[in-house]
Parts: sequence; structure tokens; C-alpha cells
Amino acid sequence: MVPSRCLSLAVGLLLVAIPNPAFSDSVFDPVTDSDPDPNDENAPQDGHLHGCMLFLNEDHTPQEPLVGKDFEAFTTSGYKVEDEAGSTAASCTDGRAGGYPCNNIDLMSVMELSELDGETSSNFRMANDIWGWTHSGREFAIVGLKSGTAFVEITDPYNPVLVGKLPARNNAYSSWRDIKTCQDHAYIVTEAKQGMQIFDLKRLLNATPTTTFDADAIYDEFENAHNIFINEETKTAYVVGSNKCGGGLNIIDLTLPLAPSFKKCFADDGYTHDVQCVNYSGPDADYQGKEICIASNEDTVTIIDQSTGTMLSRVGYEDDRYTHQGWLTEDHKFFIFNDELDEYTQGGKTRTHVLDVTELSNPSYLGYYEGRTAAIDHNNYVLNDQVYQANYRAGLNILKIVDPSKMTFKEEAFFDIYPDTDENAFHGAWSNYPYLPSGNIIVSGIEQGLFVLKQTSRPGVPTSSPSPTASPSASPVASTGSPTSSPSTSPTASPVASTGAPTSSPSASPTASPVASTGSPTSSPSASPTASPVASTGAPTSSPSVSPTASPVASTGAPTSLPSAFSSTKSPVASTGAPTSSPSVSPTASPVASTGAPSSSPTASPVAPTKAPTKAPTSGSPCIERTFSNFLLKRTNRGALKIKNCKYLQRLKNQGKNITNICASTASTDKFKPAKDVCQVTCGTCSSNCVELGSAKAYWKTFGKKNHKTTKCEWLANKSAEAQEKACAFDESPTGFDFNVAKVVCPVTCKQC
Repeated sequence: MVPSRCLSLAVGLLLVAIPNPAFSDSVFDPVTDSDPDPNDENAPQDGHLHGCMLFLNEDHTPQEPLVGKDFEAFTTSGYKVEDEAGSTAASCTDGRAGGYPCNNIDLMSVMELSELDGETSSNFRMANDIWGWTHSGREFAIVGLKSGTAFVEITDPYNPVLVGKLPARNNAYSSWRDIKTCQDHAYIVTEAKQGMQIFDLKRLLNATPTTTFDADAIYDEFENAHNIFINEETKTAYVVGSNKCGGGLNIIDLTLPLAPSFKKCFADDGYTHDVQCVNYSGPDADYQGKEICIASNEDTVTIIDQSTGTMLSRVGYEDDRYTHQGWLTEDHKFFIFNDELDEYTQGGKTRTHVLDVTELSNPSYLGYYEGRTAAIDHNNYVLNDQVYQANYRAGLNILKIVDPSKMTFKEEAFFDIYPDTDENAFHGAWSNYPYLPSGNIIVSGIEQGLFVLKQTSRPGVPTSSPSPTASPSASPVASTGSPTSSPSTSPTASPVASTGAPTSSPSASPTASPVASTGSPTSSPSASPTASPVASTGAPTSSPSVSPTASPVASTGAPTSLPSAFSSTKSPVASTGAPTSSPSVSPTASPVASTGAPSSSPTASPVAPTKAPTKAPTSGSPCIERTFSNFLLKRTNRGALKIKNCKYLQRLKNQGKNITNICASTASTDKFKPAKDVCQVTCGTCSSNCVELGSAKAYWKTFGKKNHKTTKCEWLANKSAEAQEKACAFDESPTGFDFNVAKVVCPVTCKQC
């Protein structure tokens, strides 16, 4: 039996329910943080945990929005709130919407984490999954948080309203939460041991803003789960990655919304990370009308006839690393999916993989399309002839499906919610939801919060929700009837009113070809976004990132991002068989034990002197250490690579652990260098007296009279030349503020040496 890959490691801790305080009255922390500890030597080491540990190794400090009055006060871009349609709106002009890189997408509003989750201390503010719900013309975003689930009305997309929050059960927090809807109810699962929360969404219609809700029911036939998908046509939920059914498909009947009942398991292919199940209407005549599930099973795509519980096929592909999530084209001929770790472990550009499923018992892997950035793709959905991708650091990326049989796509639009860099790390966009009748697109940012966006490059807006059953023709065909599913046309900048009132969110996979519709939607799509973070294909704002080499080259300007020398020109080779083992992923959970004192190099931002020197004399080439640059920790006895980043090493050092052996290692590969060459500041191996630690914080600016802000050196290095010049011009930080000025803390970026 394969356990859930993101198990709660809080063994022996008593989860005690405590009253939930009012939204605005106080701040509270979890009874227990149910995420695994990345440094726990006893943490499970199976497939999914590698992705979990990579995610947990990252710094997810909340980010402030790059729009609004505070941003206007600092930016030199010419952005003015008074010129926009809302207080946090920004039109995409000359490749920028406020401070966000963009193309053919306008920002209508952003609600930051402090608004979504204000009663939780900032150490625990983090967003994850997102889904949508509509009722009588009103639209809502349902946003997963580490501390619970937030409900935001976005009927007026320029003025979102936080209706309220459903806290985590027993206040046990988790970075993984997944939400789907059916019959006006939300079903919420998490990696914490909380079962499934059920919430009646109609309560939102008359609730007072910032209400703290309780669940209407709890389904406790399992404890923890990674994901949930719901086929609204059959009122069937598919819980995956749980502690039941071997981590495979835990199939639940939702006919009675508040009293679900267990139907059966499918566990013949082990752990399932994500799944999409549809009433099949594709070209394979043997299965038309049957409920077919396509599962992303870590190292294969596995196809199941749910009506008989039979596995029809399983197919792997060359260089698989972690088969994460995918979605069918609307004609049910192709499955477009992502691998969460291929960009991370192999480098290159974002890969969008394509599986030909015209024969369900004999699918064929066709290869992949390479995107514009190096970001990791995390969750993608299909609507009409577009793929909507949440690609971590590249944000939302929209691809037009040109010819999937030839892996031919065209980038239609993007909105980059993490402008610092587009490298392959686990920050930024977690998921997106493109099925609202208004045509608006909602995106969840792990460190940013909720974005409401509008694509401006396509005519028309959805007038109904995605259809699980009707298979459209290759050419658009006018319809005079009322569709039961998929929105028929792509969203535009100017929403067109819907003639009917949707009752919920779309319930199955949209088709590849648009079908015009005049009817009203009946529900919304129910596919399941995944949990582990992965990157995006948004607009690069900086140069690609490479791990520093043994001999750093002097830089005369500010670096724009982490190095990424992971370029790959290798053509994909289709594989018809299933791989024999689980994906080989990078870092280990076990830190190298330590008993000695940390090495001498600094790992935090200097605080003293208040006066900054002009330029320091330099011997040797300056050294810049970036937080998420990867190095080779070791090879296991089986030859697997254990990869860590500089943040991991900094953490060990700050904990007083001995890192001497790690910094003395010379083990390397073509892609991964040893720690002494990558983390030169932490290891103390820099030959120069001019060093800069990417994670070090410096005084940046002041809002109002006393609201002082910091910037990390690696953030400052990615900002505009004007912003750098302003930050580097300060000679001293405000009295009583604990962080020194940028020219002292970030001497390389500020060109002080």
C-alpha cells in the first residue's frame, strides 16, 4: 500500500480544536503545522515527497502587490492609480501592467495575502489551489490557503470583496489544499489529517463580509489527501493521494451533497497525483458514453474505465521526472499534461507534453512543446482551443492549440505574477480557473494572493460551462440549443452578458474546438489542480539562471536573475511502455548531520554600520550567492543524485550544524556543481572580499512616516535600473530600523566593488 506522499509528520501531537477569532480582532497560529520538515532525516522518501520537499525548501515570504497607491509612490514607470479602472487594476501597456510583465492580459484586481488571510501571522500566509463558483450572475473565487479556504466575490472584478473564510479543521495548517464544487457545495481536501470539509456555497449569497464560517459537514472516511476531482455530470468525487485506496482513486458518491458515500477504490497502478474523469465522447467507439479517468501517476499517464474498474492502459515517456497533472482537449483526442520536475532536474524551457488518446487502450506519447521561459509548469486547463497554464514563476501563460498531433502551440498571452525571475523554482502561480461566464480568469499566487485577469486578445466570452459529453466538430458549429457544459468562446476584454444564470462551476473537460452557444451554463468545470508547485511560461524579466561555476566572472552590473545553464536541445522520444521505476528527483530530506560550529561566512543581512562606505577595494572577482542555486550534495549507493540549494546550506549553518564536509566535496556533474562553487559565501570559498548573499535583506523604502520596507539582494538585482539606483543611493537607514542600506548589504548589485 502506497501512503500519501505528503504525510503529516506531526506524529504524537494532539490536535485540539480552538475557537476561531474574528477576522479583524487577533492573530493566531496553528495548533500544528502539518507540512513535512525538509530537514527531517526520517521524512518519507518516496516519489511525491521529493516535490514536497523541494517546495518546502523555498522561501515563501508574502509579496506586496506591484500596483496600487504604495507601488505608485515608489515606481518610476509612470503608473498612476487614477488612470486605471480600479485601485489595484492595471492595463497591459507596452508589456507592463503596473509592475507585472504581461502580453494581451489586463489586471482587473489583486487581493494580497494580508487581505485574504489577515488573522494569520505572516509566517503562515500562503495560497495554493483556486476554483470558481457562479450563482444567479454572481461570481466567486474560492482560494485555498495554508490556514484554510477564503471565499471572494468578484462579480465586480475591479472591487473584489472577501466574503469570509473557512478555517482549517482543528487549525492544522498545510501548504496543500484542493477544492472542487458540485451542486452548489465545495469539497475541500488537504494533506493535513482533516478528512474532507463540505461547505454550502449558497451561504455566501447573504453573508456579511469577513465572516468566519464553519463546515456544513465533514466526510472522515479518509484522513489526508493530495487532490480531488469531481465529475459533476455523475455527481462523483475522485479523491487521490489519500491514506485510503493505496493512494489511488478513492471514488465517492455525492448524490446527497452533505452525506457522501464511499463507492469503491481503484488502486491497480498505485499512487495517483491528479486525475480527470469525463463522460467520454471521443473517437474510440468502444468507450463512448462511459466514464473514463485519465490519471497522472508520477511516472505514467494511466487510463481507467471507471464504469468497470478496468485499467485500459498506462504509458510512460522518456526523461519523465514527475507526471503531475493534465487535461483533455475538448474533442477527447489528446491529453495535454505537465511534468513538475523535468524543467527542474533537466533544465531547458517549459515543456507541455502531449499524449494521443484516440485509442484509449493504446495511447501514444507524441512529445512536448517548449515554451518561452524556463519556469516549471504546475496546473493547466483547456477551454476551447486554448491551454491555460499556471507556470509557477512565469505566472499565467495561455497557449493556442494549433495542432496537438504535431505538438504545435502558439503563445497567445501571459501575465507574470513573479517578475523577479522566471527560473525553475517553486514560487508564483499555483493554479488558475478560466471557466467563469464573464470570461475573467482567476489565478492564485503562492506568495501574492488572488489575481483577477482579463485576456484582451480573443473575441467573445464564455456563455456556458465546459461540456463533458458533447464532442465538438473540428470547425465551429452554431448551436441553437442550450449546452450543458463548456464555455463556447474565448474570453475578451469586454465581457458579454450571459443569457442564463449559471448555477455552479464547469464540470468536465472542455473541447478542443469552440462551439458557439446561446444557451445558459448549468455548472462549472471540476478538474483537479495539483499540489506541488511548478513554474510558468510568463514573461521573462531577467536572464536565464545558471548555477555559478567554480571560477566566477566579475560582473560590472547588477545580475538580473539566477543562472540556468540547463539548456536541452534533445528531441523527445515516444515511449509506449511504462517506466519501471518512479521518477528520479532531486533533493533529499536528510540534512548532513553536524556537530561542529558553522563556517564563518555571513548568512544574514548585516545590521551595523549606519553609514555606508563608498566603494570598497576588491581583490579577486566579486561573488554572488543566490538562494535557490542548486548544487550536488551527493550520489546515493544506487547512483541517484541528491540535489540541494544554497538556502538549505544556509539553514544548516544558521542551526549551528557542521557544513565542512559539504563545502569540501568536489562531486559534480555537467549540470550540478559542488557547494563550494555554487554557495561560495556560505562555504567561505570566495576568493574576493566583495561578496553578496542573495537572501540578505537591506533597507529599501518607506511608506508614510514609519512603514519601512526591506528588499533582498536577489530581488533588488532583478528590479529596474531606476529602482536599483534609488535603493543604492541611501547612505543610512531610518533610525531604529534594524536593516542596513543596500550599498552595504548588496555591494555587487549596487556596484560598490
